[in-house]
Amino acid sequence: MGNRQSNALYDIALDVEVLNGKADACKKSNGHLASIHTEDINKYVNGVALHYNSNAYRSWLGGYRPENSHDFYWIDGSKWDYQRWGLTENWKKSNRDSCVQMNHRKKGVWEVAFCSESRSYVCKL
Repeated sequence: MGNRQSNALYDIALDVEVLNGKADACKKSNGHLASIHTEDINKYVNGVALHYNSNAYRSWLGGYRPENSHDFYWIDGSKWDYQRWGLTENWKKSNRDSCVQMNHRKKGVWEVAFCSESRSYVCKL
């Protein structure tokens, strides 16, 4: 299901996959896991996910942190210039590799989780 915001098309995949499968599925559509650069786009992606699945809980975005790093990166190589961490998110204290998920039940705040966990995901085409 594709929806356009700015010059990008965002596709919310309701199927559930782990990180490598998600990235491959997005690439097959000539895209990447979504990078988000503004509050408006964050709200838009969260709203689209809830529109298509009112029970949506969490979806993977394209953010990740390599092991033993405190910096996050976007899988598409774009600049990390926006973030929407939840007030209680404890991402600074962990040295594990982490991927970024959007929590739809908490108004689109971001959380970290093990990249091997299964989630729905958002592609930016």
